[in-house]
Amino acid sequence: MKRIIFILVIILAASVSLQAQVSTAQVTGHVYDENKAPLPGVTIVLFNPATNRTTGTMTNERGLYNLVGIQPGRYQLSATFIGYHKTTSNIQLTVGQNAVVDFNMVPSSVQLAQVDVVSNAPKFELSKSDISTTVRAEQIMQLPAESRNVLNLAGLSPGVKSYSPVGGQTLPSAGAVSS
Repeated sequence: MKRIIFILVIILAASVSLQAQVSTAQVTGHVYDENKAPLPGVTIVLFNPATNRTTGTMTNERGLYNLVGIQPGRYQLSATFIGYHKTTSNIQLTVGQNAVVDFNMVPSSVQLAQVDVVSNAPKFELSKSDISTTVRAEQIMQLPAESRNVLNLAGLSPGVKSYSPVGGQTLPSAGAVSS
């Protein structure tokens, strides 16, 4: 009995596996430049006009692309890359098909316009090094009642360090502290 159950499980697993493999198609290919050298980083887009759905990928360093799990149907497959004309191919995919579509890109004669970047240096007051912070009454009131002291709030201001002189209370300082 165990042997029969084992065989049935194997048959069931194999049929599910085979069924999953044949319900979609795959598109692979290479993209080459005018000298037949592979082009990495080319954008590959697969568009289904019937469903208005798009999927895509990019070519690897060898100019190879691979689109898997594609539903059967009619598609427009296109390759685009800066400096080259867009290339499009219409394909029909069937269940289980592994379509191979290679692209040979043609250089574009369109010149990219020059881009000039102009910037002004930010204006800094180099002769002044004042640091100031405005403390509102609400901020003082939000301090815990036992330590509601403006000096405690000043110690939280940017650029201020607190120090404790020998035998004294903690004091905020915005400059160097002598020891």
